[in-house]
Amino acid sequence: MTGGLPVAEDKLSAAVRERVVKDAHAMEVGPEYKGLRLSFPMTMDQCHDLIAYFKGGNVLHYKYVVQVLEHFATAMAKAETLVETTVAKGERLAVVGDTHGQLQDLYSIFTINGTPDERNRYLVNGDFVDRGRYGAEIAITLFCFHLANPHSLLMNRG
Repeated sequence: MTGGLPVAEDKLSAAVRERVVKDAHAMEVGPEYKGLRLSFPMTMDQCHDLIAYFKGGNVLHYKYVVQVLEHFATAMAKAETLVETTVAKGERLAVVGDTHGQLQDLYSIFTINGTPDERNRYLVNGDFVDRGRYGAEIAITLFCFHLANPHSLLMNRG
């Protein structure tokens, strides 16, 4: 067993994931899609554009969702499970807990404290997505900020 799953299930989920990623990479985003287009590596400007896009009630194209998940999964596979950090003089570390899929709460926090950056860092503690209607948007937003600058947004999975 690996990660609590029998090896056969682990191989199956890896095969499914590989197929989803392959299909998303091959997918064309046609001119009929007028929404936000993402590119990688992720930038902070794209993160700010994503916030505005989601605030407008828009839905991100499937291809970009899969790409964000793929990049984030790759980054997390290399990351330590316990992250230690220090807060240098002139830096802030805001600790946020339990957004529970409440997108407006996350945006209110960003409005009050500023968005994550090199000097305005965040530690987000688990329960990002359960209960609320906008769990996917919260996850994508957090993942994108982490991808743009891993030092600016740390996450405790829970």
